Amino acid sequence: MSKYIDPTRDQFSAFAKMTDDGPVWMLNMIRLRKKAKYDDGRKMSGAEAYKAYAAASAPFFT
Repeated sequence: MSKYIDPTRDQFSAFAKMTDDGPVWMLNMIRLRKKAKYDDGRKMSGAEAYKAYAAASAPFFT
């Protein structure tokens, strides 16, 4: 995986310690499946799965 997509723990730690108070711009070029694929058989759309991911990960970014 690319160093930009999958940073190491040290890279993420350095990013978190930055003191620049300017905005951070991100471009997420995602494509959602019509139906999400889960090994445990859960049934939901790709959009529903992404919404669940966003809700679970938001506290780490705010």
